Amino acid sequence: MCDVCNAAGMVEPASTQMHGTLAVAIIGSVVGLAVLAGFFLGGVGPFASHVTAIAPVAEASAVVTVEIRNEGTREGRARCEFTAYDANGSPVARTVVLSPEVAPGGSLTFDAQVPGLTADPARVMVLCQ
Repeated sequence: MCDVCNAAGMVEPASTQMHGTLAVAIIGSVVGLAVLAGFFLGGVGPFASHVTAIAPVAEASAVVTVEIRNEGTREGRARCEFTAYDANGSPVARTVVLSPEVAPGGSLTFDAQVPGLTADPARVMVLCQ
């Protein structure tokens, strides 16, 4: 520090003291954010889901009807990944959709579009988390 900023003549802190203080502040912030995330996101899910219907809607897409159940204790939305397979069992298209809000212990049915198909899929698998 310059003489003007340090008029009292205080001794400057060592660089290890400054780095230690910053490390403690950063680690404390990360831990605090983790605790807050656990508080706000805890109790949502797990989600059980299964495909109930597949309907081709256009030349390169299909609409998939899914039933989803929130087995958690809080209302929430699930990130659902849809994978379409051909008759040989090879994946041919994949998309991710955010579900509507599902009440705790409740279930609902919703439709999602799977684009990028060259033919009607033999089956579609869904995984909601």
